[in-house]
Amino acid sequence: MALLHNSILRGYNSIYHQAPLVVDQDKADFVGYSLAWYRFVKSHHDDEEATLFTKVEELLKDKAVFKETHKEHGGFETVCSLCCTSSNVRCRGIP
Repeated sequence: MALLHNSILRGYNSIYHQAPLVVDQDKADFVGYSLAWYRFVKSHHDDEEATLFTKVEELLKDKAVFKETHKEHGGFETVCSLCCTSSNVRCRGIP
């Protein structure tokens, strides 16, 4: 799990650090790269919510064990969905 979360962080850092350096001719590719990162994070998030968290809650017989984690996930997902959806990108005229 640590390796996977490290990959997420490294992907985010690469987007953050490269964004100011992207030239016009590379913007569409950069957006594609960023959307691929978002899909990776969303897939991981959805898998955790649907499988990992529910199984651990059942095993521990404690539905509150991930209470704070669910709040963090919800906030992160909201921000990402506002910034990173392909429909949002298309609205800005980027293919």
